[in-house]
Amino acid sequence: MSYITDEMVDWMLKRMVDLETNLNSVYSYHGLKFRENTGRRNATLSHMQEIALAEALNRFGEIARVDGRTGYPDVCVDSRHREIECKLTSGSGGSWSLQADYSTLERKGSLDFLYILADEKFESFAVLFFEGLSCHDFHPPSSGSREKARMNKISAMEKCTVLAGRVTVKNERMVIQYCSQLRDAMKDACNRLSEAEDRIIETTAPKKLQGFIESKERLLERSVNKIEKISEKIVYWRATPLQFTIELEKYDSKDKECS
Repeated sequence: MSYITDEMVDWMLKRMVDLETNLNSVYSYHGLKFRENTGRRNATLSHMQEIALAEALNRFGEIARVDGRTGYPDVCVDSRHREIECKLTSGSGGSWSLQADYSTLERKGSLDFLYILADEKFESFAVLFFEGLSCHDFHPPSSGSREKARMNKISAMEKCTVLAGRVTVKNERMVIQYCSQLRDAMKDACNRLSEAEDRIIETTAPKKLQGFIESKERLLERSVNKIEKISEKIVYWRATPLQFTIELEKYDSKDKECS
């Protein structure tokens, strides 16, 4: 069970949303667009993420602190002898690239990670907490990436607790979707072939009968081809490596207090 709780996430998001709203107002007052560059916006809010997480941990029974120095953990949870790296990124949802500093992982061995994924307006979020990620949970960094490594979700998602938003396995969703299409295609084929067979049985005129027989054969060929194509897609999604989709959840800060 995760030591980061829903209550902690509420506290942290409330603090971050309040600051983002205030900064957006200040920037707008000076004729600037705070949300236009989400990368710069997130870099500004990252410090609050660390501070608010430490506050939440202390508020709800843990002992935590923020060091803040370069090369040191974002948050130290002294009561558990754990270190947490905090990540904040923005996008439009779907498949997100979750990254980490590979050299830090090599040096530390393993770390906990708290990823906050936000939309452009900073209104919807996914919060993912990973315990004990190591280099094995990330792809080796490519040249020129400045040691930024992309998460191997197939491995890392086994260590994930979803605290806000939703994570689904795309493979499972696609298999269910195509299985449903397969059932519909087979049912439709049976019905249409049955109707074609009835027409053949009821027809005595040779020329007309031959036309119905040929029509049934074409219908059977089309139906088989359609069913085979759907079946191939089911086989593909069952065999392909797992793919994950992350969905954001609307955050309502009303009636949430930081006191």
